[in-house]
Amino acid sequence: MALYNWRGMLEDARRLLACGCDVRTYRDFLGRVVGEVVAKGTECPRPDHTAGQTIVMPGREHARQN
Repeated sequence: MALYNWRGMLEDARRLLACGCDVRTYRDFLGRVVGEVVAKGTECPRPDHTAGQTIVMPGREHARQN
């Protein structure tokens, strides 16, 4: 039996990003998948990946950074 949290996603939906950061994912009120950084990767160069920070998860609509 799957347990859903108030955000509508499975509990402990965690992902490891390519940069090595560990994030807990959920959907925001607009339906986007976002993640709360749990632990920053040791070699992550991104300044916005700090513990407790919420980031928009990469996907088809967010894959390009201009």
